[in-house]
Amino acid sequence: MPTTLELEPPPALPRGIDLPTEDGENLESAWHLKSMWLLIASVEQHWVGRTDFYAGGNQFFYFDPKRARNTKFQGPDFYVVKGVNRFPIRESWVAWEEGGRVPNVIVELLSPSTADHDRTHKKKVYLQDLDVREYFCFDPDGGRCWKGGGRTANESRRRSNRRTAGSGRKNWSCSSARGRACTSATA
Repeated sequence: MPTTLELEPPPALPRGIDLPTEDGENLESAWHLKSMWLLIASVEQHWVGRTDFYAGGNQFFYFDPKRARNTKFQGPDFYVVKGVNRFPIRESWVAWEEGGRVPNVIVELLSPSTADHDRTHKKKVYLQDLDVREYFCFDPDGGRCWKGGGRTANESRRRSNRRTAGSGRKNWSCSSARGRACTSATA
């Protein structure tokens, strides 16, 4: 007689419409709001007529359905995802509803209360855990920007969950507010 197991069906993935879209916290400043919208509008203007990208900002980004209802999500100030339909406008980015797609580019607009978290925890999550291709931090007070990531096309194809500090990625430091004097160093 064959042995059978009584298994429970796998739990359904949380749907984006059922996940929180707000945390009740205001943006750091009017400058943050204007900068975020300027970045979104710039990308939309640059790619006017195209519908194969999504640009968003100040939205929760859910990437782990098992932890979607706790703290395993991020809220980038600005992001772009290529290769997805631009419409509809999303309340949040739910990776498992978008075919597993994660942003190609993320920009964090630093403030005194978020700078350390953006440059450490978020950087690790975005670059190492999620393999986001480009990550930038901009500090309006210090007039500096930082760029992390910068993978080559071959590195993009060899995605790995085992990224370490010695992975060969280039880390960029820009000394001017406009990012003109950038230098690179291999991590």
